[in-house]
Amino acid sequence: MIFKNHFAKTILVLGFFTCSRPSRPPENNFPAIFQANERLLIEQVQNVAERNIALKGLRFDISTINFFDFDHTLADTTTPVPVATAAGAKKTIDPRCLPLQAGDRPDFSVFDAENTYSFKPIIPSLTKLRAYAKDPQNLNIIITARGGRRSLSMIQEYLWKLDAEPDLVLPLHVSVLSKNLWAKFNLPANMDKEPNGYKKPLVMASVIKLLLAHGAKISTVRYFEDTDSYMAVAMKYLPPMFPEIEFHFYDYVNPPTKTAKYTEVAVASARGGILFHPDNLPYTNPEIYSSHDCKIQ
Repeated sequence: MIFKNHFAKTILVLGFFTCSRPSRPPENNFPAIFQANERLLIEQVQNVAERNIALKGLRFDISTINFFDFDHTLADTTTPVPVATAAGAKKTIDPRCLPLQAGDRPDFSVFDAENTYSFKPIIPSLTKLRAYAKDPQNLNIIITARGGRRSLSMIQEYLWKLDAEPDLVLPLHVSVLSKNLWAKFNLPANMDKEPNGYKKPLVMASVIKLLLAHGAKISTVRYFEDTDSYMAVAMKYLPPMFPEIEFHFYDYVNPPTKTAKYTEVAVASARGGILFHPDNLPYTNPEIYSSHDCKIQ
């Protein structure tokens, strides 16, 4: 299954539970943050990977890694998020786009009580995960910003029922990671809080580093996501870190004014550390990527 070795350097960041909020240009400190925290990150990724023995966990005899977000990428999550406003009023907001106002305090514990199994699967991504799960050369990882204590088991069971069980589920804000990783995270001296959109890409980078260190011959990484900030940071920083790997980035777009109909969009690919648009023109500014699906049309 997994083991317990320590490696060297990475991570940080925040990420509300879901959705495609317009991205904010990431600061140019991803490599420094990764180098400062990699050992801690890899230790804790291994820690979470070893906790659910029902899953296969990390494997090294693979050539492709598929990272899937869960909410609004694989499942059409509809749980309203309760919010206390700065004035003390109560309201609920859309869990997909999280239209928070200054002073709003969302209560994400609502996801511990939701019925995840009632959510409809998003067919384009589910179809791909189902096919990848049958190919032993593919390592399939669900990477989610969820933090509820049942996140890992619920996501595994939800996908198992749909014949698309992953190898590993990484809920980034589950209590063990909040306590052992994010609470111990080292930020550069000139930073006082985590940059937006960094957590998932940093965890992805640590998984790739870990697998390469154990002899995996990774040729391809695919990333399926609906949140623009995670997508922007991943596109900007992961290909230059791993120029020997080919990357493919897919967004799941669903404007709020439409019914629950998600469209998979091939956003970019990377070869030799260089990012390209689908028409093979160089992609020069991924940090400002926005699908616009959380703007009112």
